[in-house]
Amino acid sequence: MNPPYLTDHEIAEITAPLTQGAARCRFLTNLGVKVKRRPDGQPLVGRAEFEVLMQAHHNQKATEEVSETAPDWPALRNRVRYARGQKTKMRESTRA
Repeated sequence: MNPPYLTDHEIAEITAPLTQGAARCRFLTNLGVKVKRRPDGQPLVGRAEFEVLMQAHHNQKATEEVSETAPDWPALRNRVRYARGQKTKMRESTRA
């Protein structure tokens, strides 16, 4: 039986490039998940809520009816994955 909260390993997989607790909390909040913070600063996410959110996303993707208000998951991941310094480098390379 799974614990009521996501494990540290599961959260690390979801927030793959991020290591700091605050960054992980911000990322999960942007996905639409309710996040509480543990005393050590790492996110605490309820398993049931996260699974419901992922199931809703899966159902939406299966029907291929993407509304304009739905989050753009790949764009959100890319925005978080590419840090501020890398964005600056990307902009400089496109100007030249």
